[in-house]
Amino acid sequence: MRKSLITILSTAVVLLNTTAVFASTIDEYWQIKEFHSDITINTNGTFQVTEKITADFTNEAHRGIGRVIPLNDTEIEFISSVDENGNQWYNTIRHYSGNIDIESLNQELEYRNDINTYLITYLVKYGYKFFDDHDELHWNVNGTEWPVTADQVSATVHIPESLTQDQIQLTCNTGFYGSTDQNCEYKFIDEHTIQFTATKPFNRYENLTIAVGMPAGTIQKPSPSELRNKKLQEYIPLLIPFFVTLIMFFLWFTKGRDEKAIKNTIIPHYTAPEGISPTETGIIFDEALDPQDITATIIEFAIKGYIQIHEVELKVLFIKTTQYILELKKPYETTKKFQKLILEGIFPLNEAGIKVNTESLKTTFHKHMPAIEKEVINDLISQNYFPHNPMTIKKVYTFIASIFFIITFQVIALGPIYIATFLLTALSIYGFGKNMPRRTMKGAETYFKLKGLYEYIKTAEKDRIKFQEDANIMFEKLMPYAIAFGLAEKWSKVFADIIKTPPSWFTSNANHFSIMNFSHSLNSFTNNFTQTTQEPSKSSGFGGGGFSGGGGGGGGGGGR
Repeated sequence: MRKSLITILSTAVVLLNTTAVFASTIDEYWQIKEFHSDITINTNGTFQVTEKITADFTNEAHRGIGRVIPLNDTEIEFISSVDENGNQWYNTIRHYSGNIDIESLNQELEYRNDINTYLITYLVKYGYKFFDDHDELHWNVNGTEWPVTADQVSATVHIPESLTQDQIQLTCNTGFYGSTDQNCEYKFIDEHTIQFTATKPFNRYENLTIAVGMPAGTIQKPSPSELRNKKLQEYIPLLIPFFVTLIMFFLWFTKGRDEKAIKNTIIPHYTAPEGISPTETGIIFDEALDPQDITATIIEFAIKGYIQIHEVELKVLFIKTTQYILELKKPYETTKKFQKLILEGIFPLNEAGIKVNTESLKTTFHKHMPAIEKEVINDLISQNYFPHNPMTIKKVYTFIASIFFIITFQVIALGPIYIATFLLTALSIYGFGKNMPRRTMKGAETYFKLKGLYEYIKTAEKDRIKFQEDANIMFEKLMPYAIAFGLAEKWSKVFADIIKTPPSWFTSNANHFSIMNFSHSLNSFTNNFTQTTQEPSKSSGFGGGGFSGGGGGGGGGGGR
């Protein structure tokens, strides 16, 4: 399961990096001849904007433009996008990363070197600022994210007829984001119309920000309940992981919990339950067949005298490598079919004297894993330890969780609420899913016995004096189970001052033996053999006061 989660997260990181690459802004070489915003202030709390954008594609062919406007806390309703003759462009509206993207292309979707005018109209709600002494329209006209120059930038603002010029406060700023420059001018062109004009052409990423102050109460202010409901609506998607978690809890409570064991107290056990092999121990303990469970079988048969493990240190130039040779000392015999499948995967010929380098198994042994897994799991089900295949159940939920993980990185553009929604849903499914396999009553009782053995091996240092006379026997007897539990190094430390000679089934060209060196060798062998249980990875291709920008709206866009 840990490997599954790592795989999912690795995929997610790749998707995230890919998204970041495509999201980066690149300078473009067409230009904006004119950018003019016509804004009508409504006292009901909205204002309507019509942007006239004249794009010159003479030097760089495009199908049209994309107008990207940050929403922040506003709502923007798209109305239309037409040319100067009123003909509709091929319009597509998208929402991502807290922006609205209005894409306007020619109907033929052809790249052309021409000059076009785009009249984009939209309605803005929640776009005003409210202060104790005045209401304010504070708006970025073109925005600081255009990767092209603009020859002319201006705005016209129509104020409510109930207002007079002496009730209005005006200011403007220009430049890059954060600039306090005021290369702009403003004036009333009639009683209720204000003209803002930038006094020089704009470089890439320069913007005109305007501010119109009106007497407090001019604009209908949203009520606290309206704002609260608006905020709550933004978080509605988070109900998805909430209800998914409730459903997953219900499924776990009714289908995933172990049957209640008659004996469910964890008591230290000095031996494994009768008839339970190390490999079966690992599966019953954590409901999965892990590579270390396979290694435990190798050590089990080595202790029984069937296999000799040779640790060989090789030196090529100045690089030392350690390899392991498995030698079949005598034909193996076993009553458990899955053990036979493991041994056949290593020694196809059941003849004494055969030697196999684990390096050669890295391209062959993994092919035997599906049959081994199927056999050992079915055997445990037939013995009534599990009602269903626990690994299949985990894989199903991991697969479902992985879908939501992938969706998480596909919806990055929609903003943090949607990211959290799908990420929390994925984590909920994954978290409950890995605990969804159920043990029968027999399986649960065996689990508690194995948990007792686990605790004994984990804390055995306190009790080691009790078995010093039979140290070698005790060490070898429980070592396969310690490997299955992932406690091989811990188990070896218990005997650091007791065992002075290596086990008969293990040989090494090391000059000096110590149990801790042996433990490291055993750990190295386990890691080495683990690689044989997994299909070799394949190489993959690589893809790839006031200031400018301080108001609402703005954003930018680009050629499409």
